[in-house]
Amino acid sequence: MLELCVEKTNQHYVWRAYLKPWSSEGQIHCHRNGTTRFRSLRRVASADLFYSIPEILSSDIAQIEHLAIERSPEGLKKIHRSYVAQCRKSWMIKRFLEKVSLDEFKKIDLKALGYEGDDLNHEKLYEDARVAADEAISNDEEDYLSRMENAFQPHLESLLKSDTSFYGDAVKAGEFITFISIQYLRTKKIREGMADTFNASLKDFVRLWTIYAHIFSINVSRSFFGAFRGFKIIVAENLTDVQFITGDQPVFNLHGNPLTRDVPEEMELYYPLSPTKAMFYVKVINNDYPATITDPTEVEKYNILIAQNAHEQIYGDSKKALARYGQYLDPLPNVSACR
Repeated sequence: MLELCVEKTNQHYVWRAYLKPWSSEGQIHCHRNGTTRFRSLRRVASADLFYSIPEILSSDIAQIEHLAIERSPEGLKKIHRSYVAQCRKSWMIKRFLEKVSLDEFKKIDLKALGYEGDDLNHEKLYEDARVAADEAISNDEEDYLSRMENAFQPHLESLLKSDTSFYGDAVKAGEFITFISIQYLRTKKIREGMADTFNASLKDFVRLWTIYAHIFSINVSRSFFGAFRGFKIIVAENLTDVQFITGDQPVFNLHGNPLTRDVPEEMELYYPLSPTKAMFYVKVINNDYPATITDPTEVEKYNILIAQNAHEQIYGDSKKALARYGQYLDPLPNVSACR
């Protein structure tokens, strides 16, 4: 018998567990469109079916090959093509069942196919198959991301204690790199920025973004992991009265310019962890980032960068913590990601 699950419609592009250090009783201060409100964690940095797998048409394959797969490391191309093929299967099943009526389905000899007992109910099996196809389209990528979040959970807890020792273990380092690469690429901000970077049709690129983000995040993590011994994690403790804030693009490249679409040649990452801690993922030879910050202007500098890199939302543990940073948010279209 088919095991069915609930369609997960409200999907987050910033991990809820990550935002908890800024929250109180499941709510967080969210600044958006010039206003700061106390919002449920369930209703920030989320959108309906954000990770739903798009229908990949035959005409889309060439674009995916050109923009993503051909630019991938040779050893990953086969994996990416397999992923694209798997994504197409759920839609093929959905379209097949839309073309086959229940009366036609009842003509199938289920016993001859090995079905027995409750599974011989054509009506139920037909409906279950339709629901299962829809749930796979809605949930499969969300479930993959949830697994990556769960793998990263103990490492986040370690980082909040300023413990980076897990990075010395290649498997744990791989889990860290995979998650941080995913979080960097899974957001609305990156989706729109990448569409401009590739000069692709915005409509098609955004429609296929779930596919591109999956492929690109694996490529980025592969690049980082290949050189992970040359990188280090620094957890900076904020000893000032100015708190770190975060946003709906919580990971950003320290070499990037949030005010331009220029693609930097180097990649080192910033990721605030709590109002009092922030993480720098930088090259071992980079000694620009101390383990303690005592100058409030340094904290303000990174908070401004968080706001400038954000899509439309910034978060803090109080209205006061966000007060001066809303002015750095770019004016963007009013979309319902903070409801």
